[in-house]
Order: sequence, then C-alpha cells, then structure tokens
Amino acid sequence: MSKLLESKTNYLRSKKSFFSGNKKNLYKKAIYLNNVNKATLAAKIQIKEEQRELTYSTIALVMKFGLFIILLGSFFKLGISSHVRFLQNLDVSSDLNLETKKLEKMNLYFDSLFTIDGQKRLLDKQDHLIAPNSFRVV
Repeated sequence: MSKLLESKTNYLRSKKSFFSGNKKNLYKKAIYLNNVNKATLAAKIQIKEEQRELTYSTIALVMKFGLFIILLGSFFKLGISSHVRFLQNLDVSSDLNLETKKLEKMNLYFDSLFTIDGQKRLLDKQDHLIAPNSFRVV
C-alpha cells in the first residue's frame, strides 16, 4: 500500500496546481487523496466480488434448472413405463383367468369321463363332430 501512496504522491508532485499553497494544506490534500484512493480501491474490489458471486450464482441456477429438467424427464419416462407394465399385467391376468376357467371346465369334463356311463356320454356329445364312414378310437 505504501508503494501506491508513493506513486500517487509522485503523480501529485508533478502537478503544479496541486502544490500551490503551504505545506500544511499539501499534507491535508495528500491524506485526503490517500483515503479516497483506499475507498475507491475497496469499492472496486467489492464490485468485482459481487460480479463474481453473481456469475457463480447464475451458473449454479442454470445447473439446478438443468437437473430439474432431467428429473422431470426421468419421472415422465418412469410413468410411461409403469403404465405400460400395468397394461401388460392386466392383459396377462385376464388371459390367465380365461385359461383357468377353461382348465376347470376341462377338468370337470375329464372327471365325468371316468364316472358310470362316462364313455357313452362322451361319444354321444361328439357324434356330430365325427365324419361319416370314419373310425373312432377312445
């Protein structure tokens, strides 16, 4: 800081209008200019620091916004895939119910085959399915 003060003092000495007057006024002017220079320097440093903070906060805000967009996209894809899986599960469960009903019906039909006169009932039910002049094996 003393080098800065010396350079300012040397600059002021080169100006003739500044040194007009007595030494007491000259000393007061130098102290005043030194205080003004310190305040100006502090203000410039503070402005640069505020600009740096603004830049960093803007970058952070952009990054947060990007992550938020990625989050929304992920939730959207998750919702779509969940919906597709739900529809597939619904389709499989309806097919399973249909096949279960068919199996129960066939179990009853097969069980009735081994009862008294089961073979006769089976042949009677299937008479209309057998072509004439064909051979049936039971």
